[in-house]
Parts: sequence; structure tokens; C-alpha cells
Amino acid sequence: MPWGCVAVRRCESGWNKIHANASKHKALSWAYANRLEEQLRAEVDALLKKAVEAGDAEPVAGMKVGEEVALRQAHLQQIGVAKTELEARAGAV
Repeated sequence: MPWGCVAVRRCESGWNKIHANASKHKALSWAYANRLEEQLRAEVDALLKKAVEAGDAEPVAGMKVGEEVALRQAHLQQIGVAKTELEARAGAV
């Protein structure tokens, strides 16, 4: 296989064909969303605190704090969208 190519393997079991890199599920319960949201907010606060304490130096070797904070904030935004959908479903019932 040439460089730059990624092999996607299949696992076949009876009639099911599942990609090896496929997620098992994408379910997000209200309780788990709240717990995850709290955890991500704590991680963002901790990263920002480390960045302030470190000043111009890298707070953790090899870590780009700006990218890590942006990633976690993007996850928080996705959780917010999911929670809005859950609220809409609960209101429709």
C-alpha cells in the first residue's frame, strides 16, 4: 500500500458488515451530556490556568494550548446542540 493511504477493514458477521473504524453508537443521554459538559469546562479552565502560569513558555511539552482549548470548546458547542435537540424531543412528547 502506498504512503498516505489508509486501509479500511471490514468485519463481516452474518449479514452485518461493520467498518472497523465505525463508532458503536452515537447516543447521548441528558445525564451524560451534563457530566461531559462539566468535565470539558473544567479542562478548559485548567488549560487556561496553566497557560497563564506558564507565560510565554509551553505549559506542557508538545501541547498547543490554543488548539486544545478550541477543540474542547467545539465539543462543548456540539453538546449544546445535542442538548437542544433532546429538549425539543422532550417537548414534542
